[in-house]
Amino acid sequence: MSNELIAILGVGIALAVMMNTQIRSLRADLIQRFDYKFDALDKRLDDQAVVIGAIKKEISALREGQHALGERMAHLEGLVEGLKEAVVARFAA
Repeated sequence: MSNELIAILGVGIALAVMMNTQIRSLRADLIQRFDYKFDALDKRLDDQAVVIGAIKKEISALREGQHALGERMAHLEGLVEGLKEAVVARFAA
């Protein structure tokens, strides 16, 4: 083998080793970054789930309050109808 061929093969092997090392390092860095991003996303989703649960409770309380107001309104309508009939009956007599 000639000296040039040995030098070319040596440089090729050195470049292959360097590229392999850089690719492994980059891959490890990307995996670490993705893990961090996914952890942050999981935390945000958990926070949103808590907020959504609180909103659902508030909506449920509002519905209950609206139902109670509807019942009170029906009671008042009944009283007004009774008063109207009493007034009409009094003037008719």
